[in-house]
Amino acid sequence: SYTFALVRNPYARQVSMFHFLLGEVSCQRPIGVRPQHCEQRKLPAPGAWLQDPQLSKLRFRQWLTDMRAAFPPGTKDAHLFGSRSHGNEADGWFNASQTSWIVDAHGRQMVNEVIRLEDLSTAWPGLQAKVCGLR
Repeated sequence: SYTFALVRNPYARQVSMFHFLLGEVSCQRPIGVRPQHCEQRKLPAPGAWLQDPQLSKLRFRQWLTDMRAAFPPGTKDAHLFGSRSHGNEADGWFNASQTSWIVDAHGRQMVNEVIRLEDLSTAWPGLQAKVCGLR
């Protein structure tokens, strides 16, 4: 049987998470008025900077620095760096790396093909040919 895995650029995922969290209506309120999860996630206060690509890049990079300092890799709350918890962080696999899902204990790839999410549209015709039900 044919198996494949989709992987995502971790940096692209963080950019997406940053904008997703900032886009929540509740997190668009001023600091001190918005919900605690917005503060816990170190989100900057919304403002005109969101319309300026250069300022947005600076705020994003500062957010990454703040999040890494607050939730370092290997700590109990490290999952907050890359995702929003909904109680499933109690499971050991929740914050597993992408690699851990596609290689065995000896480091051998367990799937036939690894496809970057960014390349999915290009890879789709090939997947359709290999996996019945995707046509």
